[in-house]
Amino acid sequence: MAYNIAMETRENKNRIPVFQRIFFPLCIVATLVFIFCNSLQTGEQSSVTSGGVVEILQDFARKTAPNSFVATATGKAYELLHAIVRTLAHFAEFAMLGAFVAWTYFAYLTDKRFFLVAFTFLLCMPIIDEYIQLTVAGRGAQVLDVLVDTLGGVCGFLFGWITRGIAVAIHNKKAAKRAAKGV
Repeated sequence: MAYNIAMETRENKNRIPVFQRIFFPLCIVATLVFIFCNSLQTGEQSSVTSGGVVEILQDFARKTAPNSFVATATGKAYELLHAIVRTLAHFAEFAMLGAFVAWTYFAYLTDKRFFLVAFTFLLCMPIIDEYIQLTVAGRGAQVLDVLVDTLGGVCGFLFGWITRGIAVAIHNKKAAKRAAKGV
């Protein structure tokens, strides 16, 4: 009988590679450290960091698309570009967290009752992140940031769910081929 990851139970959860059981939780910790360290930057430090990213984007755009909005942004357009970069950074870091939470969930707990625990953890992190920013000079909590962070986390979780489904399908297809060959 081919191994089916989707049918995993507590009795055979040791079939999940140890690597995944260690790697994905460490990735969650590393991502949270990254997120919270960024939140602990002062307003000025954070602005300089995101401004550096904007400069890199503008340099790249000047070489590849010299007449684009990104390449030519100054004044109000630059401020808009800077705001877009900051928003995308919020989304991306929480999307990464969401994917790692999903993969960790599947490495440990495939019982659907625990899905809510994983998802609740993911939904609480944006609130904690914004609370941290309340304690830092020049920073504040923004409801929009909580919403963007939450959306990023949910999208990342869905990405993790989908990629796991693809991996399981590929694994099961290969296992079925091996079983059909009698290997």
